[in-house]
Amino acid sequence: AKDVRIMVNWLHASSHDLSCQILNSGRFMDGTGWVVGEQIEQLWSLLKDAAGLMRCMTKQNRHDFLELLLSDINELKFTKIVDLLKSKTRSMVAKEHDIHRRIEDIKGKAADSGVADVEQAASDFPSHQLASTDCTGLDPAEQRQKEMLYVQLREMQDAEAKLKSIGYTWKASQGNTCGELLLKYSKQSDMNGLLGKMGRLERDLKISPEWDVDSDVYQATFKDLAATHIFRYQSAIDVFVHELAAEHLKKHRAGVSSKVTQAAESKIQALHRKLQVQLSEMYVWMAAAEGKPVSEVQLEEAIVSGMLLGEAAPWQVGGHVSGV
Repeated sequence: AKDVRIMVNWLHASSHDLSCQILNSGRFMDGTGWVVGEQIEQLWSLLKDAAGLMRCMTKQNRHDFLELLLSDINELKFTKIVDLLKSKTRSMVAKEHDIHRRIEDIKGKAADSGVADVEQAASDFPSHQLASTDCTGLDPAEQRQKEMLYVQLREMQDAEAKLKSIGYTWKASQGNTCGELLLKYSKQSDMNGLLGKMGRLERDLKISPEWDVDSDVYQATFKDLAATHIFRYQSAIDVFVHELAAEHLKKHRAGVSSKVTQAAESKIQALHRKLQVQLSEMYVWMAAAEGKPVSEVQLEEAIVSGMLLGEAAPWQVGGHVSGV
């Protein structure tokens, strides 16, 4: 039992700050792997088309029919496993070469910055990131989290005030600004006692008048907050891109029009809508962080079109690249 390590799953951990991820996320722990986790679900999904036919069967006939179908699926896996392994091997070799290239790029940038031993710097990073202050103060990571929370509440308060000035409540937020996006995904419990929450943070952080919205300290914290939200959007978009790649592959294999093809196409259209929403909201944060109009931070149309087909997004989240 002493050797058991409890870790947070990767997708959930991405919503936490870096210090928490280093301690608890499986992405940063030695010896961890990545599994699909839905083997049985994938197997049953192959049997959905037969559900209508089996509905009127007797229990014994249904059992025998399922056994035959599962035997056929098993045989099909055996016949295709060699080609699948070849494809996976080529993909992993290409990824390995890409990782080595990135490592060399990182080493070059580190050398330009005066870092001689990259491996030592990488091993020292977690301890530096998690270094705490004395017992009378806040942990640096905790303090930064509270500062970002304070800025987030300030943005929400300002957005709510603007909506009230034109006769709307916070529930009418359309997400045209960062503050409105925060309101858009807020609940009534988040809005209750908003000023009280801000007051407590001001006391904890000893907020001074220098924390004006146009001040350097506020803008620096806002950029950190924006980076956190942009990272979350990129993580969510990665998931949609992976699902799109899988659905396009399923549709291609199904070939002619069938229930499988129609279901895949319906799923693809739904994923398209979700991905476009995530992109448009991410652009709002990017534009605010960089002080540019949204039109200048948008991805090129060709890149977005590729992502809609399941191709990799132009960023890397954690240790993997999106798409196929």
